[in-house]
Amino acid sequence: MNPSRRDLGLLLASAIVAPAAAAAQQTAGGQTPDHDHDMSQFPAHWHGSEKIAFLLYPQFTALDVVGPHYMLASLMGSTTYLVAKTKDPVASDLKLAIVPSTTFDDCPADLDILVVPGGSTGTLDAMKDAATLAFVKDRGSRAKYVCSVCTGSLLLGAAGLLQGYKATSQPFREPV
Repeated sequence: MNPSRRDLGLLLASAIVAPAAAAAQQTAGGQTPDHDHDMSQFPAHWHGSEKIAFLLYPQFTALDVVGPHYMLASLMGSTTYLVAKTKDPVASDLKLAIVPSTTFDDCPADLDILVVPGGSTGTLDAMKDAATLAFVKDRGSRAKYVCSVCTGSLLLGAAGLLQGYKATSQPFREPV
């Protein structure tokens, strides 16, 4: 495929405008806005009201958040929360920083879904962090669904949420 000059121009214009448009969509109240779906065209039973939280902690693996967030944030009527201790940007293991939309204290108590990403040393550090474990234990104990990606299951285990369950995780060469 040989892109035309017009295609390249549109791509460049999109790359310039997209970050500003995304920033402008951030709403007050600590949550990402509903997507611009015109839901009046869809059957009523397609509209949800799910509250979905994604945990952010230093050195998390960005793909473990971005991939699931893309899909779950597209659910019509859902509200997604990017949650961390503070609203300061949280750097991933490859230095991609994500700005939380809410804090542990301000995140809704009763979530439909809690998503815990993995990481390497960041996960191990988060397993030792009392505030992170308290948040995961509290919200995870009440959420309808709790899921993790890769080593995020170690955080679920450290918070006591896997007792009585069989769980899988990333295989390690060293005992954890």
